[in-house]
Amino acid sequence: MLAINLIKSTFQQAASFKLRGLITLPLFLCWLCLYSIPYSIENISPLLITPLTILGFILLCLIYFFVFRIVVNALNSIKNSTKFKVSFNLVKIYKLLKVELLVALFVGLGFICFIVPGFVLLKRYQYALLIAEEDSLGPLESLRKSKELSMNKGWVVFFSNLFFFFLALILIGITEASSANLPLHIIFDLFSTFFGWIVPTCLIYIAKDKLSPSNQPIS
Repeated sequence: MLAINLIKSTFQQAASFKLRGLITLPLFLCWLCLYSIPYSIENISPLLITPLTILGFILLCLIYFFVFRIVVNALNSIKNSTKFKVSFNLVKIYKLLKVELLVALFVGLGFICFIVPGFVLLKRYQYALLIAEEDSLGPLESLRKSKELSMNKGWVVFFSNLFFFFLALILIGITEASSANLPLHIIFDLFSTFFGWIVPTCLIYIAKDKLSPSNQPIS
């Protein structure tokens, strides 16, 4: 029941008129930038493949962390009734990148060690990025605090997030299959972005807010 309530609360928040009103324009601009990444390189000289691949990866990382910060700032604005501001701060994005790389390193090592430890570490550090953003902590401090927070119903949050992850994968598959139909392709791409990027951020935000020691658990 806890997982169902968390998924329901997450979807209601992610699809709320207030949140959509705040993030639609900046996310649309990010979506346009995302489409500028050179995915297709069939007609490009081999000498340009590596630079374009690196450029695309850097742009993708910047967009990902920028979208993450937009959604978190919008949720904080709604929660605290404050003015919503879009800030492209490279210093903060760099800090988030360090946290994400450290999590990826530990989780990667966990999957190498018989797979199961990888899932345990994913659960343990699922709040790290949000903690780094909201509390302005360093990578190690964010991981430590995330570990402590994930001890309270961490698996429920993890599997709830996994539900949206698989939903996003299905939508991505449909998006790729519908590439010949441009309008349909764009629609499913927007839905996969919604469930793959925005909804997981809302879920972690809600879980952190409700399950932190200073608040009551989700009923």
